[in-house]
Amino acid sequence: MKKMTSSMARVRDVRITRSGRPARLVGGLAVLAISGIAQISSASPAGPDAPVNALIVAQGGAPPAADVSEEISGGNGAFVGESNPSDLEQVGYVQEEFVASGTATDYRPVGDLGTDGRWTFEPDIQAPYRTRILVRRPKDVSTFSGAVVVEWNNVSGGVDANPDYASLAEEITRRGHIWVGVTTQLIGVEGGPVLVHAPGAEAVAGKGLKGIDPARYGTLSHPGDGYSFDIFTQIARAARRGAPAFGAVNARRVLALGESQSAIALTTYYNGIQPRTRAFDGFFVHSRAYVSLPLVPPGKFADLAGSIGSQS
Repeated sequence: MKKMTSSMARVRDVRITRSGRPARLVGGLAVLAISGIAQISSASPAGPDAPVNALIVAQGGAPPAADVSEEISGGNGAFVGESNPSDLEQVGYVQEEFVASGTATDYRPVGDLGTDGRWTFEPDIQAPYRTRILVRRPKDVSTFSGAVVVEWNNVSGGVDANPDYASLAEEITRRGHIWVGVTTQLIGVEGGPVLVHAPGAEAVAGKGLKGIDPARYGTLSHPGDGYSFDIFTQIARAARRGAPAFGAVNARRVLALGESQSAIALTTYYNGIQPRTRAFDGFFVHSRAYVSLPLVPPGKFADLAGSIGSQS
């Protein structure tokens, strides 16, 4: 499968709507006050799943969403790589953890992946998945802002981590947004190489959720990073459709968040997947290198270090 090696990407032109105005991107860093999430309801929504896979439409079915009906319990409790956990009860929030399952597709590129980021992807091979989502939402649903922020969890340290929530927790909870942390990549579930060694994480780094707590996460299964993009899409659809896992509330806006490696993944997503699915209404993409997360064959993790090393 062709590897993405573009050192520049269309994410430099990404538009994150704030009161109907586009945010600026400087040197690949999104400049956006997160309070803009609360104001995004004034913009036109992307609309759920349009355009979508033509085959699905031809067959008369709805685009697939993740099944998030199975709550996770047992073991040592919910795990996430979080250096400074917030007191959710104090801010009127609850945390719940669910399996996200379904059948995802990976993608193959059509034509060149040029430096303008205007890429075309086609669905390729399907595979089942069972990953997890961590949901933090207002206990009182009447305080829900209408915005669901979906974070592509970061696995650079060899554990499933939520750096965006760690940075934005005060704003998210003050505004009444729902935060969803998605174990999107293979390493987060199954374990694998550690790109960045974080002090204090040596005992868990590289093990994946299944290795860290098999009693809680042993039934999870990830088909490979090539499927991560569709997994992320299907979870966004579930949030938009008001699944009980998200408090059975109607999301007016669904936003994608990603930091560092996850921002690099969202570069690929924005360039190649978002034009097909329109699953998200806005993107917060920040602290990324000028590379994109490569498409990889089934069962493989995306070699981010190799991608960065290959750039001029």
